[in-house]
Amino acid sequence: MFLGLQLFARALGLPDTAWPLFAAPWALLALLLTLPWRLRRVWGEPAPWRRLGVVVPVGAALRALLRGLGGAALLLGPISVLLLWSGLARWQPALSGAQLANALALGLGVGFAEELLFRGWLWGELADHLGAGRSALAQAAVFSLVHARPDLRAAGLLGLLVG
Repeated sequence: MFLGLQLFARALGLPDTAWPLFAAPWALLALLLTLPWRLRRVWGEPAPWRRLGVVVPVGAALRALLRGLGGAALLLGPISVLLLWSGLARWQPALSGAQLANALALGLGVGFAEELLFRGWLWGELADHLGAGRSALAQAAVFSLVHARPDLRAAGLLGLLVG
């Protein structure tokens, strides 16, 4: 569907750089509409959004959010400081409102869609066949392959794939 929508964007005369931006919201909408149906039908799940972790008690959601933000700060903070200190990165604080809105929409939208697709649906499907441990590894491998960059040489790609 995603590729078909990109071809549709081309037929509309949109520039090449806009094709993924045109197709992504429609692909996300299709995922949101069909995923609960699949979980009900195939998994026999009466509460698909709860099973996927989308519907949770507010307290649990806030605790998970704070744990995630804290973990991210602990992991990314020192790396960011080192990159800025070494001169390999530069702070560019001037963002327009449109750039900030775009960054938030992409970060939240893409993050939500990927978590739902890879850690929600795919992991659940694989767990039925492989068990919890092996399905986590298989899901991570699929995630890595989907995000592989074809412009990287073998060593760089291997580094990305194995962490």
